Amino acid sequence: MSAIIVLLIVACGATARVVNSFEECVAAGLPVAESHPRKCYTPDGKHFVEALPPDSDDVACTMDAMQCLDGSYVSRISPGCKFAPCPGDDKAQ
Repeated sequence: MSAIIVLLIVACGATARVVNSFEECVAAGLPVAESHPRKCYTPDGKHFVEALPPDSDDVACTMDAMQCLDGSYVSRISPGCKFAPCPGDDKAQ
């Protein structure tokens, strides 16, 4: 009986990996949210965020839309994530 317990403890310790970074989390095959920046989640509730290069011009804006007075819709545009101008309007909201 004690041999089984020792075997279980050794087996559990061998499969458990300590994750301390986004890269380690991905390498461990844990779930990654395809957000911007990406996030990797551990089973114990921790999450790690992908570090983006400081000169990155990529900006992800929310995918909402605004209805214009003429009935058309405009979406947000980067880099400031303000709404694009409505047709006939000269400034973003």
